[in-house]
Amino acid sequence: MEYMKITEIKTANMSILVINRNELNKFRSVTQRKIMEKKMTTIKALEKSMKMSEIRTKAKNLGIIPGKLQKAELIHTIQIAEGHTPCFGRSNGQCSYTDCCFMGDCLKVRL
Repeated sequence: MEYMKITEIKTANMSILVINRNELNKFRSVTQRKIMEKKMTTIKALEKSMKMSEIRTKAKNLGIIPGKLQKAELIHTIQIAEGHTPCFGRSNGQCSYTDCCFMGDCLKVRL
């Protein structure tokens, strides 16, 4: 993490913090880049949706027997097994878990 150079000017009655304009612009640039990277990650996740065969494989790798579970039920079971909240399809179009492999389908489904 980068830190801004802040200068403190003390007077008899108060203390003033001064931030160099170049430092402030650099901080804004870094912050905006991080925001854009997060948005791009979300967009990439939305573009990919997992096939049922991939979801069944993921379940089997976690020791879950998929059987005849519906897609949403199976994904909820996987989320619980991984220690996450079973939130698939319940996000109302917004989700803060941008690294979730189910996000592509999740934001399209309403349960």
